[in-house]
Amino acid sequence: MATNVADKERNRCAISSLLLVHPGTNRTEKGREMAAPLISNDPKEQGLITRGIHPDLIELTSLPGKDKVGIAQVRDAIRQGHFSPLQGQRKVCLISYAETLTIEAANALLKILEEPPKSLVFLLLAENATDILPTILSRSSVVRLVPPSEKLRLACLTTAGYSKEDAHYLLTVFRGKQEIPGSFLAKHQDIGALRKKEENRASSSTEQSLIEMLTSKDLISRYEGTLAFLKLLSQSKGALVVLGARKLAQTGRKEVEIFLQEMLYISLDLLYAQLSVPSSRFDERIRSLTNNMTIRKVLRFSKSVANALHSIEVYSPLETVLLSVFLASGELVDE
Repeated sequence: MATNVADKERNRCAISSLLLVHPGTNRTEKGREMAAPLISNDPKEQGLITRGIHPDLIELTSLPGKDKVGIAQVRDAIRQGHFSPLQGQRKVCLISYAETLTIEAANALLKILEEPPKSLVFLLLAENATDILPTILSRSSVVRLVPPSEKLRLACLTTAGYSKEDAHYLLTVFRGKQEIPGSFLAKHQDIGALRKKEENRASSSTEQSLIEMLTSKDLISRYEGTLAFLKLLSQSKGALVVLGARKLAQTGRKEVEIFLQEMLYISLDLLYAQLSVPSSRFDERIRSLTNNMTIRKVLRFSKSVANALHSIEVYSPLETVLLSVFLASGELVDE
């Protein structure tokens, strides 16, 4: 796919490509991967690009503590784009979250998209074309990226040296991500040991420590923490409901959204277990959680999580949203 886009760019001077990605895609990694062959054919230089440290890669992202990309950042990127490439054959301005452009910032791009420097290419990534300003959309070549199949993802992991059992576990952990994190492919890791370590950590954690696992950058830690957290919630731990809602709300809207998405996946697993639906990625511990649950209660819980995700999108108070989910989880188990 990257090569096809690169070939297209070589035949055009004025270029902006909008790449439509599947939810869960690591857009920063994907964007850099797509930018690499546009900037250089040298593998060493491409390595710098995928790490985000090449001088001809201009990345437009929101500033720390901000949700949007502002007009000042766009103007600075435009200024950089007018200079000739320092090492590569062209410069690439990468906007991995194109929907975060403010209207003013998006409008500031229009002129350079109409008359760009000969050696400048724009790559914008978004999940939905409707999230992009129509005037930018009309000036862009739209490419929909198809996510890799589960079979291909499994093959990537087994080729990297993981057993089928470990590969299936990792697919469960990664299922919110369409791209397998490069760290797991670049270097083989002892998944059994990592899993056991985080399992033990979750089971022996204080409530405060367990809540911290829910937003961990370590995907295995986050998954194991979420499983343990749900188990405690289903046992009607009232103090944990209040503390969990308050502490998680303080982490911010994006982290809460990631947590709720993980809970939604687990609720689907609970439903599969109740219906005895076979799944190659099924975690047997889910089956033990469903011992005292009914399909009706699992469906009600799944609906509460889905509603919470919708509420997050319309900017409802985070703590209130989380409380509704946690109270619903406390009704999962028949007394």
